[in-house]
Amino acid sequence: MKAGILTTLVGLVAVTGAMKTLGLGAKLPECAHQLTFQASLRHLDQTCERPRRDRRMDAWPYLSIHILCILCAVIRVYTKIFIVRKISPEDWLSFASLVIYVVYFGIGHHALMSAFGQDIWWVDANDLSHALKLFWVDCPVYSLLLGMTKVTIILFYIRLCHVYTRFCQLCWACILIISLNTGVLMLLNIFQCMPIRWNWDRFSGEDVDFWCMDLNMLQWAINITNIIFDVVVLVLPIPLIWNTKSTFRRKLGIVIMFSLGVVVLVASCLKMRYNVLYGHSHNITWDYMDLMVWAGIESSVSIAAPCLPTVRLFLHKVFPQSFGRIFAFGSHCERTLDEEIKAEEEEVAQWAADVEKTQDSGVCVARPRRAAISLGDGFERGTRKKKKVMTEASRILKSVDEIPLSP
Repeated sequence: MKAGILTTLVGLVAVTGAMKTLGLGAKLPECAHQLTFQASLRHLDQTCERPRRDRRMDAWPYLSIHILCILCAVIRVYTKIFIVRKISPEDWLSFASLVIYVVYFGIGHHALMSAFGQDIWWVDANDLSHALKLFWVDCPVYSLLLGMTKVTIILFYIRLCHVYTRFCQLCWACILIISLNTGVLMLLNIFQCMPIRWNWDRFSGEDVDFWCMDLNMLQWAINITNIIFDVVVLVLPIPLIWNTKSTFRRKLGIVIMFSLGVVVLVASCLKMRYNVLYGHSHNITWDYMDLMVWAGIESSVSIAAPCLPTVRLFLHKVFPQSFGRIFAFGSHCERTLDEEIKAEEEEVAQWAADVEKTQDSGVCVARPRRAAISLGDGFERGTRKKKKVMTEASRILKSVDEIPLSP
């Protein structure tokens, strides 16, 4: 075993020394050094009989998160088309994000299964080049998805609070800044190395003059800007909602409903720990594994977050017996006329029973306010409901539901 290791190291030194002796040391491309280094490490693993590391199966449990998030987006599509029967601008953007996300997830998962999750010296050269090309394609799509989901949530704010001019102007300014930032990050991801094919051919062994920006700094910039805009999206509507005239419970319900991006913020923060090795690793197929997994989780929850109010509406509408009371804090569902009359009749019956019990003692029992319904005194006047004044909080919650009057 020791002899094999020594042979490998001596061979590596001999090749390098021979190149320098022939005057080719200065022309030795970095990729050739990488290939020699990979071959040496592969031979070292074989000589030492080390087990071949493979973590690709570790990514499969996370598939449930992606399926759940896609299901939330599909529920939004179904609810908006068949239940609400009204599609808003943010819905169209959410539908487009869903299509892009499915393509993004398919490409990323195929790249991960092709080469990532294992040591680079065990990956076939063609598979490595193919996987790195897919990885390069997914990088700008990742930035596009996160930007689109943030704009979707802000458009949701604008639709609900359109009567507040200054708030809407602030929202449009945020949309402009987020759009510009997304465009810049996409361009940086596309042209991170020149020529572009060097992004996936860096280990091909070709002697090519290339230039790459600091990939680690680029990744940190993407992550930090995403976190900043996530915080902006979270706190943007809170002052406005908190100043509305309503009960504390209803205000709290609206704030919780508007805190859609908190799950995206948590995923972005958890992903930051895997940025350390990005751009600095020679074993990228192994070291980028966790980064790819958490980037996928971050993008999936960003797709699902804007769909949560619609999922709430879907569950309340399709399963009213099971979820009606659970989600009652934000619904604007009033009792039907039959339920109102039944409640009034029960109130009158209770009043009549109280009268019978107290006739002998001479105690006067006041007639219920709505007793006229069952006693026949002004039935039309008794059934007339007093129109309630809708507060700003109630108007916002009703706008979220958007349940049509006709079945």
